Amino acid sequence: MPRKSKPTHYNGGIIRATPYGTHRAEINHGAQRIRRSFPTLLEARAWIDITQIALHNETIPLTAAQMRDAATALQIAPDGVSLSETARYYTQTHTSASMTVQAAIAAFLRDKERAGLRERSLSTLKHRLGNVSAEFGPTNLDALTTETLAAWFDRVGFQGVNRKNYRKELGSLFNWAIKRGHLTRNPALGITIPRMDERLPEFLTVEQTQTLFRTAERTATGLIPYLALAAFAGLRRAELERMDASAITIEGIRVTAQAAKLRQQRWVTLLPTLAKWWTAYPPTGPITGPNVRRELDRLIDAAGIRPWPQNALRHSFATYHLAWTQDAAKTAHELGHASSDMLFRHYRGLATQEQARRYFEILPENTPKEKAQNAQKMSRKS
Repeated sequence: MPRKSKPTHYNGGIIRATPYGTHRAEINHGAQRIRRSFPTLLEARAWIDITQIALHNETIPLTAAQMRDAATALQIAPDGVSLSETARYYTQTHTSASMTVQAAIAAFLRDKERAGLRERSLSTLKHRLGNVSAEFGPTNLDALTTETLAAWFDRVGFQGVNRKNYRKELGSLFNWAIKRGHLTRNPALGITIPRMDERLPEFLTVEQTQTLFRTAERTATGLIPYLALAAFAGLRRAELERMDASAITIEGIRVTAQAAKLRQQRWVTLLPTLAKWWTAYPPTGPITGPNVRRELDRLIDAAGIRPWPQNALRHSFATYHLAWTQDAAKTAHELGHASSDMLFRHYRGLATQEQARRYFEILPENTPKEKAQNAQKMSRKS
């Protein structure tokens, strides 16, 4: 009598080789045992895969042609890999919902616009992704690879901050596409970004700040509220552009969620220096006029402060406020930072307390203290 072969467990079923060269497959389904014999091991495995799916989903059993196709698929797949695993892998790595890069960017930007992304951020996003569309527009989104994008970065010459920004915008686009089923992976994540040396923030000296305000008092008094809020409260340019005079009261400066960079409301302290400038040159209506950038450029030229550091007035406030208070958390709160870590790392030790004292003693010329200081200077010269 032929000896029984050792059974093979496969995908919740059992396969036994018979003495007659066939393979018997069986599945236990509740109290029911389902058995079938097949000429080949592959067909037995295919039947177990299909039957398990049918029993689980209560679907109609496959036809003989579909069974043969399943057996062929198992023959192609690596040994031990089931049809369900093969189908799952295919679903994860292929999508019929792909779209061109140009169409994806257009839809992504529409979503950002509908979500209320601010005009300045939207304009920057449109510019960068517009360059991506010009390069890869007709290409299917799922055809882009890390290697393709990295080669383009190298060919165009994206380096440093520019390379970092482009990878960030592309990463946002691909994450959006993944959420909507157009992609299964984010190729931007593999693009390497070279480490960059940290640059210390540039700011104005006490003497430059005083020259700037004296020049403004002589030639551009309409700019003084804008300058004072940036230099003595550390407000961002974008915040000033969305603010009017009603935001400043004796209780402080209210930066609304609509004005703040992170859309989170905060109160900024109305320091005595700022209060005196506010009293001497009280504004009405919007803080930022329609030609503020042009007027500011003329003022900077008249004051002779070139080159003009980026975010010079906000950086100056952060530098001198930290030196004056010796409290990074307090300065970070005034600036609207979520954490004091970056502030402490970048601004600590840039100015002395004495320099900070002199910075916050820059007052309008028409105050008694400033007149007394000017009189002392004149007497020393004479």
